[in-house]
Amino acid sequence: MLLAVISGCNQSPPKTETQAEVSEDSISTFDALNAELTATKEALAKAEADKTALAATVQTRDATIADLTAERDQAHSDIASYIVQIDDLETKIERVDQEIKDKKQEIDDLKNLLAIAPTEAEKTSLTEQLATAGTDLTAMTGKRDDLQRQLDQALADKTQAIAARDTANTKLLEFAQKVCR
Repeated sequence: MLLAVISGCNQSPPKTETQAEVSEDSISTFDALNAELTATKEALAKAEADKTALAATVQTRDATIADLTAERDQAHSDIASYIVQIDDLETKIERVDQEIKDKKQEIDDLKNLLAIAPTEAEKTSLTEQLATAGTDLTAMTGKRDDLQRQLDQALADKTQAIAARDTANTKLLEFAQKVCR
């Protein structure tokens, strides 16, 4: 049994690291982890800055798209309004043209009656009616000319609105192509 104890004593105990060796390894690991943490924080800060910049870019893009879309939609609305206005003016012009035609026929009839009127009283009455009809015709012609000017302006405005819509569509398309690149 003594032999067993002696042989057990001859074995050296397992070697354990000294406090200094453990501290050195721990410091080295801590420094590596700290450097990795610092690098990660820097990468996170850069990612946050990139995210903020991208958000601003997206916000600007969205605002630009909204502005261009609103511009195009306004042009569409203007075109629709001009179409209604043009149709209304054309209808009014047709009505006034018919009134002018009827008034001219009335004047011709009055002239024919004046030519065959047997008495001076009838001639005087027909002459007064003819003068009134002439005044009415002049007023109707003036009204028709005014309606025609309004129609011409509405047609020009419609053409400008179409050009504005086409320009807005082009800008929107160009912007979309630029964003998609």
